[in-house]
Amino acid sequence: MTDHRPIHPRWIVVAAVVALVSIAPLAAQQETVAEAPTMDEMMEAWMESAEPGEHHAHLAPFAGRWTAEISMWMEPGAEPSMSHAKTEAQWVLGGRYLEWIHAGEFAGMPFEGRQMDAYNNVEQRYESTWADNFGTPILYYMGHCEENGTVRTLHGEFTDPMSGQTVSQRAVYTWQDDDHWTYESYMAMGDGEEFKNMEIRYTRVTD
Repeated sequence: MTDHRPIHPRWIVVAAVVALVSIAPLAAQQETVAEAPTMDEMMEAWMESAEPGEHHAHLAPFAGRWTAEISMWMEPGAEPSMSHAKTEAQWVLGGRYLEWIHAGEFAGMPFEGRQMDAYNNVEQRYESTWADNFGTPILYYMGHCEENGTVRTLHGEFTDPMSGQTVSQRAVYTWQDDDHWTYESYMAMGDGEEFKNMEIRYTRVTD
């Protein structure tokens, strides 16, 4: 009887790895056969890389609902514009990714954003993506933590639609206590000097 059960993607990846090893040139096989990993070793390494760990625990306190008080500076020394938003973060895919939904207003228009945070066990770094209804790119960030995970700094780049120049961004997440944390964004265009363009103060919604 034919087995019609779906094949898990992880097994497809492992099978591909095994296939690549098996079709290597004979001479290379002879040199490395003693060091070639077994199927069990490959599966163990793969499963270990997929397990949430210490840095996922650092992300865990951010799950929940938050109010956001936003200060934004369009240029150095300018007065900030103020706005408010609501944010909710929840774990998805077995506690491996923290998914955010942001909703508020900016310049009198509705604003909505989506964010996905993770810790990449293989590359040993935090990774984050951002997309919103004020643009079409997906922004990518990577970074590390300090102070036992209470401070997380990520770096990313995007293209300014007016000038076409590359804008470098540094994002700093600072955990203060169970009900408060702060997001700070610093930007620099081209070879220009970095300046603080945004600060968001979050307060947990407890009701």
